[in-house]
Amino acid sequence: MFPKRVISLTAIFFALASHVLCQAKKTNPAHDPPGQLFRYAPMPKATRSIVIPLGNIQFAFDTENLRAHSVWRGKLDLYGPQYVNAKRPFIARPNGQFLWGNPPTLPWRTGTAGAKFALGGNGAKGKFIGTTTDGKSVTLRYMLQLPTGETVTVQLEPSSSSKGLQRAMTISQCKRPLWFLANSFQDGTVKRGVTVDGIGGLAVKVTSEPLSYTEPVISEAGSETA
Repeated sequence: MFPKRVISLTAIFFALASHVLCQAKKTNPAHDPPGQLFRYAPMPKATRSIVIPLGNIQFAFDTENLRAHSVWRGKLDLYGPQYVNAKRPFIARPNGQFLWGNPPTLPWRTGTAGAKFALGGNGAKGKFIGTTTDGKSVTLRYMLQLPTGETVTVQLEPSSSSKGLQRAMTISQCKRPLWFLANSFQDGTVKRGVTVDGIGGLAVKVTSEPLSYTEPVISEAGSETA
């Protein structure tokens, strides 16, 4: 009987040690191959994200709030059973230098010139339509529903150039002024130039004001506030 007890205890010991080693083992992320135009991925700031690689810059778009929630220089770490043969973690994460983002709200507002950008919104709503591609670039398409009942279609095409990140926006006609929150920089400091160009007959005005906000951050454990 004694040898059987020793064998049984030894088996339990090795089973526990093996379980601990499995828990301690770090999961290495997967990455998209070069040339992939875009990726749908759940991310900490938006579970319905579309990530567009622009050279070494990653542009992450929130299809629910229609905002660029994270732009960073680096890679997108992919997790989940479809990528790394492990259930956890399963949320994709940015890996690199964070550049800028936007608060968790629709970035469009209507109003007169000089009106303060209210994070609570002013009645405008948005709906994501889809993506189109020509094999080289990706265009994000969505629609705005203004408080007056007027609808405005927007096409957003991010790209990179020698000048940095660029966003070409095609907007349908609108009877009222439209305000767009283009960038939200950390610490309220604009560390890079922001320029806006419009076509003939279109008036463009650029303003800057401080913003203070919190937003939920999604993790495997649940939702947190950052």
